[in-house]
Amino acid sequence: MAELNLKQITDKLNAEFTSDTRKLVFWYDEKAEFADEIDTLELSGAKIYHLKPDNQFYTKYFLERVNRETCYLIYAPFSKPSVRDNHLEDTLLYSKQFFADRASLLAVDLGIDEKYKPVIQKYIKFFGAKDRTQKFYDLEIENFTRESIEVALMSVLCKTRTASFDEVLRVVMTEDDFEDNKFLAELAKYELLPAFWRLCEEQLGYTDVKPTLEKLVVTMFVSYTARYLKGEVPVSWRSFVSYKSGNIIAFMDNLMNNILYRERYDEISNTIATSLKVAASLENYDPEDLLDCDTFAVQDSFFLRWIKERLLNENTGAKLNGLDIPAICEYRGKKHFGERFKTEYQLLANAFYLISAANYSCPDDLETIIK
Repeated sequence: MAELNLKQITDKLNAEFTSDTRKLVFWYDEKAEFADEIDTLELSGAKIYHLKPDNQFYTKYFLERVNRETCYLIYAPFSKPSVRDNHLEDTLLYSKQFFADRASLLAVDLGIDEKYKPVIQKYIKFFGAKDRTQKFYDLEIENFTRESIEVALMSVLCKTRTASFDEVLRVVMTEDDFEDNKFLAELAKYELLPAFWRLCEEQLGYTDVKPTLEKLVVTMFVSYTARYLKGEVPVSWRSFVSYKSGNIIAFMDNLMNNILYRERYDEISNTIATSLKVAASLENYDPEDLLDCDTFAVQDSFFLRWIKERLLNENTGAKLNGLDIPAICEYRGKKHFGERFKTEYQLLANAFYLISAANYSCPDDLETIIK
């Protein structure tokens, strides 16, 4: 539990106040990391006194004239003033100064190796709130590394249930717009944006001098298309093909086929299709080269058109990769966007059987249906 940090501090402070003689302990909390929690400390034999930058003279008077018997923890949520400006310097000479390093306390409490303490210190701002700290604890990370710590921090900010970069990426991609993305803004607020883009490069092969969410998503869609397209992607797309497409393919497959996210996937796909001008870029490709590819809905329009043209010409022997027209309709109907074009594919398959039966010629009414 996150409260163990405060317990460690409480135990250390109570150890300072165990003697029978009066003690004054000064705690200058330079970054005010414990300002919201200081009054929750359960000190035995001592009281908490709040030092402020403008009450030093009164504090000196209070500690040395008004109350000279009570032990005090004198808490200052600011850095220790220079000797020249510190009116309590002589009081400090016969008192003790306490130091609490939140990063060290967190590292010890979580069982994080000392070599990763600088990672905690780098993102110490994140741990400035109890709720964020508690959510970090609740993720129950077993093995701490730089990456696992950073992913856990991102996971808390993106409100995922597990510490997973895939989940962080999914939330960033699907739960807000590409421009002014609120999740990227949160990562930036806690200095995690460089780590996010570094992991995008390490895991997805996306690298850019000025990375953006839209270009990342374009890279993922183009790389996924390249995997199932026979031949090269259009020239204008080639700079977006990732050298680490395996992780992208697994991620995109999950996004496309998960009932929770597929609707949002379709929206993003339409946006990227417009950005890449997919209809114009792929219209001259051989249909056989596109048969396995279902990244964009517009690709099905190519096959519907191709099938209609063959049926209108009564070319019932036409095939793509060994599949006749009914088989093509069935195959494409099982692809991601197949449900959207289910009716069209069924009509064309039925039209095929009508035309094929007993040298049946294509009458006007059937031609109207096909068109």
